[in-house]
Amino acid sequence: MKLVSDFRRSAGWRFDLLAASVALALALPLFCGGCSKKNSSLAGSAPAPTPVPEPTTAAPTAAPTTVASTFAPAIATNAMPDLRPLNHALLIWIVHNRRHPASFEEFAANAGIQIPAPPPGKKYIIDSSGLVGLVNR
Repeated sequence: MKLVSDFRRSAGWRFDLLAASVALALALPLFCGGCSKKNSSLAGSAPAPTPVPEPTTAAPTAAPTTVASTFAPAIATNAMPDLRPLNHALLIWIVHNRRHPASFEEFAANAGIQIPAPPPGKKYIIDSSGLVGLVNR
């Protein structure tokens, strides 16, 4: 009867697996990074010059800490705002400021995004789980 824990038999297998893993790890960079096809028509031409930015004479000023956002919260078709972009912006705000906001109003004032108006009779809050939610006024 063969046992799974037959060490005499599995010891050789483990060594072969280890040796194969080490060999693959050493050979992988050679296979992946060695060759690339170069365009022969560009070989003789000089590289394009990179534009040099104009020096500014104004002294740098400290900007207020706001989270730059490339998205605007979308309003769903059933008149309930989509809270996912607000929660995403809240997480970015927490990471940027290294703390949780004391209230939704503090977050909204410093978030740097446009927050949609809540539905009638509701207001935004930051609930106990740390996410933006809607409650009745």
